[in-house]
Amino acid sequence: MKILVVLSCMVGISLAEIVDRPFFMQPCSRSDPNRNECVRSSIEKFFIGLEKNPTYYSDLKFEPLEYGPITFAYDYENFLKGFMKFNNCKCYGLQDAKVLKTKTYFSDKEIKIHALLKHPKLWVNGEYEANGELQPLKYANSGTFNVTILDVTAKWTVKGTVVNRNGEDFLNIDYFDINPDAKGMKFAATGTRPNDLFLKTLVEFINQSWRPFYEVLIPETRKQWDPVFKQLSNRIIKNIPYKQLSLP
Repeated sequence: MKILVVLSCMVGISLAEIVDRPFFMQPCSRSDPNRNECVRSSIEKFFIGLEKNPTYYSDLKFEPLEYGPITFAYDYENFLKGFMKFNNCKCYGLQDAKVLKTKTYFSDKEIKIHALLKHPKLWVNGEYEANGELQPLKYANSGTFNVTILDVTAKWTVKGTVVNRNGEDFLNIDYFDINPDAKGMKFAATGTRPNDLFLKTLVEFINQSWRPFYEVLIPETRKQWDPVFKQLSNRIIKNIPYKQLSLP
């Protein structure tokens, strides 16, 4: 009798680990000659489905994307240089994406997806700490910031392997890289020190010459984004059988 109870519990656990894919998640066939277009459409429809069904994944938070802290250095020709730390960052606009194209590799053992996405705008707010030099003065300040990134093109690279659990195959995402490029950026900040000449000068320098600031900010941001996106992806698909995601 005890053996039957144990077996029943094991079966129950096994069944509980399997869920159907969301109705707004479109499967694609590995043998389809138009698989790249199918995957492109599937990603885009999934974003739309998330927006229309915000409570479908009640335990997951897609937007805003929360991350931090991020620490980075900046140097404007030795005149204005120092370090900034961004805390409690919240990014908006990631779901408002147009998937331009994809290139894919699917087998019964692994997947690889290269995708190009377009975001009209991303914006990030949070808290900052700043320390540095405004020749010949040293400064320190803290407060809140807002970064608006315009006309963003993001390259995705996603890799996953098929793993077997209790006789059923599932997909596990092993690697998720996002590399965004932008056509413009606006930075704003308020500090705890009123009428702070340094903060005003820093904001003006960043907005007048935003590309160097962007190029030191994004690599540090990517270090935060990539594990978050990998974790989110795995929490979405971990209990959906691979045969429901990738058809023969």
